[in-house]
Amino acid sequence: MKIFFKATVVYLLACVALIVLFRDDPGAMLLQMAKSIPHQMTRIGMFSFWVLIPFVAFAITRWKRGFGDRLPQIVGAFLACSAIAVVFPMAKTTLPYVNPFWADGILAEIDRALHFGVDPWKIVLADPIRISFFTADIVYVLLWMIPAIYFPFLLAFFDENEDRRTRFSMLYLMNLSLIGLVLAGIFMSGGPIYHDYIMGGTDFAGLHATLAERGIAESFAGRLHEGLWAAYVNQEHEAGSGISAFPSVHIAMATLIAVYVYELSPRFLPLSVLIVATYLFFSVYLGWHYAVDGYASMAVVLSAWAWMKRWKPSHNVAAQLTLT
Repeated sequence: MKIFFKATVVYLLACVALIVLFRDDPGAMLLQMAKSIPHQMTRIGMFSFWVLIPFVAFAITRWKRGFGDRLPQIVGAFLACSAIAVVFPMAKTTLPYVNPFWADGILAEIDRALHFGVDPWKIVLADPIRISFFTADIVYVLLWMIPAIYFPFLLAFFDENEDRRTRFSMLYLMNLSLIGLVLAGIFMSGGPIYHDYIMGGTDFAGLHATLAERGIAESFAGRLHEGLWAAYVNQEHEAGSGISAFPSVHIAMATLIAVYVYELSPRFLPLSVLIVATYLFFSVYLGWHYAVDGYASMAVVLSAWAWMKRWKPSHNVAAQLTLT
């Protein structure tokens, strides 16, 4: 995974350069972000305590089968993911300063055209479909958070195949760079829940009314809707903050995990399809995304995965990039 660690350094430096170039007081921004980390880590700990048992059991049972030799990679991957988790939101909150929000109107129109003139939120929030927001929070946040944020660390910990670890770690970094910053920065958009705030008008007033009627204000998603917008308006910076809809990093990570599951065994294809479909559904159900946000992410991840399967990153590219 040497190429991943080197690429991570480049990614972090690029993010810092973006912040320094486009923010008035990057030092104060970093300090504000750092102050929010203990609260965010407490939240992550509350959501992720369930993973400790399989981690410990795996380490004990695999220690004599090469697990100990991978410890430097495991520690390095954890530190890399942790650094990215801090810097990525800072870069993401900088995007509106580079290119203001502009694409919501176009994305909403594309969404309607792809779904025969109907907004996708009207389909997934139709009366017969009533899934509690508590369930949606568990699936969309709890079950996604640790696998998505710390995917390379999980690969280093559990996967004994070096080529696969490297390839999927690089795909993870692509999600955060190409999808999460480059494409997101070009197609700046807030998503359905923020459409009317950004574009004006009442095109998505029905979405707000439906979510409110079903009690989203009492859910984690509802509080996050308000918190992210308040942070944007007040120019506050917290770990996990930042608004951008197209393409969806959430769906990109879900697709990456689904493809990984499929590559482990094609027999898991139904599970992989279920993973992607579930997160695509909830991304629209909770108002975060236009369906096209997810479609675009899926297309980019699947294309990149198909291309990267053609080469052996740990042997060829890593060797070429080794510093002398």
